Amino acid sequence: MNDFFGGTEARAELILHPRWMYIEPYGLAMAAAWGAWCRRNTTSITVRNVGPQARYAARMKLFEHLRIDPGFSIVEHEEAGRFLPLRRVSTALDIRGVIADLSALLHLDGFPDALAAVQYCVSELLRNALEHAGSPDGAFVCAHNYTSGANRRVSIAVADCGQGIASHLGSVYPDVRGDDSRALALAMCLALRVFGPACMERPTTQGRFCLSRGVSQKARAATS
Repeated sequence: MNDFFGGTEARAELILHPRWMYIEPYGLAMAAAWGAWCRRNTTSITVRNVGPQARYAARMKLFEHLRIDPGFSIVEHEEAGRFLPLRRVSTALDIRGVIADLSALLHLDGFPDALAAVQYCVSELLRNALEHAGSPDGAFVCAHNYTSGANRRVSIAVADCGQGIASHLGSVYPDVRGDDSRALALAMCLALRVFGPACMERPTTQGRFCLSRGVSQKARAATS
């Protein structure tokens, strides 16, 4: 996607590789948010080189969110425990649904503290997107549990096309307006100044939790 948001024409084009395609959840979430931004700005979207190599993207519902017909059909098998297809989040009820489905994906029933940590992280990301991003499209989330190979992991992505941190903080701190890096650094400094380094000791009504528990556990392990 060239010139992601700066184009002045009333059309945009997503070009796929003609023979192979590998895309992580963050790429899917970004593309879905971009598609919503395009529709909001009356920009039509076309996709080039859609073929069998894009079946994973189709199964994750990318083309559905882009409102593009890929030209082929797929057989949808049970997704629970393996991946979370793209989902648009616009209400607190949507957030609760995402958290419930992600909990099944993580397989952390035997590790309640770790499960709670991930739940609060994702909840905060989504809540911040709805409350501060200012995007009428909400946020987009998807996830995949990679269980094969040596690098087993779960990848969770949240994306929106809102005003951005620089714009959000720029109304109060004009020096960071238009500078995403400085705005992000300022946001982190403000969080430490207000909540302190131990601001995440346990879940609170604001959904915060902290790293001090992990630090203290490492300290005890080092001295034992």
